[in-house]
Amino acid sequence: MSYPIPSMTKPISSYIIYIIYIIYIIYIIYIIYIIYIIYIIYIIYIIYIIYIIYIIYIIYIIYIIYIIYIIYIIYIIYIIYIIYIIYIIYIIYIIYIIYIIYIIYIIYIILPIFSWKLHITTIHCLNAKRITNPSNIGFIHSDTIYSRCKLTIYLSSGSHIFGIVVITMVSL
Repeated sequence: MSYPIPSMTKPISSYIIYIIYIIYIIYIIYIIYIIYIIYIIYIIYIIYIIYIIYIIYIIYIIYIIYIIYIIYIIYIIYIIYIIYIIYIIYIIYIIYIIYIIYIIYIIYIILPIFSWKLHITTIHCLNAKRITNPSNIGFIHSDTIYSRCKLTIYLSSGSHIFGIVVITMVSL
């Protein structure tokens, strides 16, 4: 029986298969590398988007805080303005009251000092007799009914310019 002699060289087809196999492995490695690079780029992109969203959020929060701060300042200015207006109105009111008191003081205290008049009238009267007192014309205009005899003393003062008459009546 005879056996075939093994060849010292491999056929060319086996080299081609090895080359195709190596190319296939390189291609797979290249695809894996590309996928890895795309994955890394994707992760970097997501991190970048998250960073941008975070920055926008921080800017938004700062903007909201700024607006709240401005509203707070406007509110404080408004409160100060209202307090100032109330204070001014209060001062004007006090000045007005002081002015009124001063006018009343002048009319009732200062002016009458220069115009006191004493009227002493003896009235003899009967029961329910109406007597007009003519001595006080210009100061007192009244019809008085007396039921018995009296001595009436009128201490009157007033300024005819203002039409104000202050009367103190003492009956004895």
